[in-house]
Amino acid sequence: MKSHVERWSVQHMTYSEVISNFLISFPEFIEKAKLEETWWNPEKGDEPLLGVFFEDVVFPQMLESIKNKQNPELVKRLFEYFEDLIKAPVPFIREELRTSIMEAFGNDKIILRKARDLMGPESIKLSHEAEKSLGRE
Repeated sequence: MKSHVERWSVQHMTYSEVISNFLISFPEFIEKAKLEETWWNPEKGDEPLLGVFFEDVVFPQMLESIKNKQNPELVKRLFEYFEDLIKAPVPFIREELRTSIMEAFGNDKIILRKARDLMGPESIKLSHEAEKSLGRE
């Protein structure tokens, strides 16, 4: 099966294209994304902020699912998706994931350990980078 990254040409993607492709892969986030759309104005040609999307739309669901041991299949799919994105040759995606998802997991050491148990090798490496950059490791 092709990875999420192999399905698109991520090297030339905009933030809004990354978000659109995310929502194609995870339609369960569409309603939440619509509720959070106040942070960008597509009518004015504004580009959505990828980090804000990950922080406000994706991370809360991941955190809740890990804390309450709910939706394990969704969390697994999300981490597989992030693993693919981290491997993509696009530095801005990797950086956005580091600052919006990986750093947020590190705010709670118990959750961080649980999350790392679900992460792939590149995600774990990025998580360690995030923690080191904040002086927490």
